[in-house]
Amino acid sequence: MAWSINGTRIYVQELRNKNGQILPRLQPLNGGTVIQRFGYESDILECKAIVVGYTDHNAVKDLTTTGDSYTLLEYDTDNPIPFSGQYYVKGFSSDRSQTFKQTIRGDLDCYAPTFSINLELYPND
Repeated sequence: MAWSINGTRIYVQELRNKNGQILPRLQPLNGGTVIQRFGYESDILECKAIVVGYTDHNAVKDLTTTGDSYTLLEYDTDNPIPFSGQYYVKGFSSDRSQTFKQTIRGDLDCYAPTFSINLELYPND
């Protein structure tokens, strides 16, 4: 399925949702462990995707430098996704895929490079 973040086309391969509590363990000198609860963390969305071409690669990479949140959308409007919404792009990493020719994006040159990217997205609540 084709998705986009801030209008840039990405091809999502895997989505992972993480969350948890903030539970520090205190070790008093004269007693057992004390666990204190300080709240919970907002969901973190980890997204593995493919992008084609340097333009799209750099456009997604640049989202980590602005401090703004961006819209994550799926193009299939008949099946809305639970992760659709506004996200801050916390982290970005990429690997160039070893491909001879790409056929994902017909509007780009068949020799355009493809990248496997990993995004860490924080929701803008």
